This record gives sequence, C-alpha cells and structure tokens, in this order.
Amino acid sequence: MSKSLQETTLKDDKNRFIIFPVKHHDIWDWYKKMASRFWTPHTDISDHKLEIKVQKLNTNEVHFLRNLMAFLAGSQNLASRNITRKLKGDTPEANFCFDFQAVSENVYVESFSMLTRAFLKRPKTEERLFSEINPQLKIVENRIKNWTGSGSLAEALVASAALNAIFFPAALSSLLWIKKRKDLSGFNYYCELISRDKIYHRDLAIHLYSEKIKKDISPEKIREIILETENLIGDFLLQSLPVNLIGMPVEHMEQYLKLLSDNLFEKFGCKKNTEETSDQADRRPSLAEQRVGKFQQAGKKIDKDSDKISFKTDL
Repeated sequence: MSKSLQETTLKDDKNRFIIFPVKHHDIWDWYKKMASRFWTPHTDISDHKLEIKVQKLNTNEVHFLRNLMAFLAGSQNLASRNITRKLKGDTPEANFCFDFQAVSENVYVESFSMLTRAFLKRPKTEERLFSEINPQLKIVENRIKNWTGSGSLAEALVASAALNAIFFPAALSSLLWIKKRKDLSGFNYYCELISRDKIYHRDLAIHLYSEKIKKDISPEKIREIILETENLIGDFLLQSLPVNLIGMPVEHMEQYLKLLSDNLFEKFGCKKNTEETSDQADRRPSLAEQRVGKFQQAGKKIDKDSDKISFKTDL
C-alpha cells in the first residue's frame, strides 16, 4: 500500500533500523498490550472434551457450528491475507503491531479449523465442507478486495475495524445462544479468546485512523464499508446459515448487527443508523467485551480449569 505513506504521520526515518528509542509511545503501548495476551491453540481441549460434548448437540446445532467454524476459518484467512498483511509503513512501532496481529490471526485460523474438524466424523468430509462454503467465501474475498483496492491506508484501517467490530463478533455471538443450553466450555474458551483479541485489533485500527491519518476519507466511504460489512455477515447468518437453526430468533441477530454497526459509527464520529433506547444501550451484546481471566501464553501450560468460561451478558 504505497499510497498510504503519503497520507499518514506514520512516516519515519528510513535510517532507523532498531525500535529503540521508541518514538511513537502510543502505538508501542498497543503492541505491548497485544503481545502480553498472546496465546496458542491447546489441542487437548478440542480433541477430547469437545468431541464428547458434541454428541450432546442436535443435528441442526452440529450443522450450524461446523459450517460457521469453517466459514470463519476461511474468512479470517482472507482478511489476514488481503488487509492485515498489507498494512505497512515506515514506522517500526506500527509495523510491530501489524506483524503481531498477522501472527495472531494465524492462530485464529488454526483454532477455527481445529474446531471445525472436531465436528467432522470422517476426515474426507473436511474437503467437501470447505468446497460447500467456497461460494460464500468468494463473496467475502471480493468485498474485502473492493475495500482495499485503492491502496489507501485509511480505507484499509476502516475495513479492519469493521471486520473486527462487526463481522467476527456477530458470527461468534451465536455461541451465547447455544451456551445457555449446552455445555461446550472448551469450544467457548477459544471463541472468547478470539473475541477478546478482536477488541484490541478493532481499537488499534480506530486509534491509528483517528490519531495518525492526515488525509481523511469521507464519512460516506466509512458508512459504506461499515454497512457493507453488516450486510455481508448478515446475509450469511440470516440466509446462508440462518441462526434459527439453533433456535435463535432472527430478530435478535438483526438487532445485534445494528447495535454493533452503530457502535462503530460512533467511534468513527459518524451519525448512527438507528436511535437506541437507554434500555438497549444497557444491554449492548458483548461476547467480545467479556474479560478473560485465564488464557494460554505461548509455551505455557493451561490451567486445568481455564476452559471454564462464564458469560454474564445476554443478547
């Protein structure tokens, strides 16, 4: 994204080959915050515990979760390849953040793929499953490329924020509905860790856009990206893989999507699409906002009770 260097304050001395002394302390703080929460997949939780608990799900629930995890694995890979890995500048602090986010997203792809496999009885069905969701993934890929085709860092940051604030949280929110009825603690463990990280990636993109971008993009363009993201994941969860398969009322998901979009509009200083009541504001859905007390850091063993996650917020 060569054009991006002309529209940001992220331009730096090209003769600066080491990170110290740190010049952009606000960005460096974001990197340290993300690095302190890095984790890696722990296969024991998925391979054994989840396999047993999957047997407690009905046919529709298995179908929904299996296809959702496969869709998220593919979507995350597309987002990382077409957005995160293209976020580059001359500023070491920003590049540390972008590179670390890309590594973290590799972990999410592995986790989603591992959880997908837990729902498959035969390895051969894995290829068939991914071929079935390829049409939906192609739509995601085309939309992402449309957002980043101009080479504008501002547009790429807005797209990154939209995916991390709307697309993935909306998809993962359906787990709240299943969790109230079925015990999938190891499954929820991974998804809550990913949801927590998405908050940091969302807020990093918003911070860099708000504080570092000199050449602004129009509010209309921001609204376009946000609304297209809402429609993209909405079409999948309301039509391609409808949430009513797991007994969730479609109206709940529609409301959730609007609240997530309005929240991002507000963070970018844009007018909301809908006016929420005080009761709605108090009940903002927040799978991603929950605090994770325990998580696995790279190279460290998970505590035996660390997969016991509780959600205190409802849709």
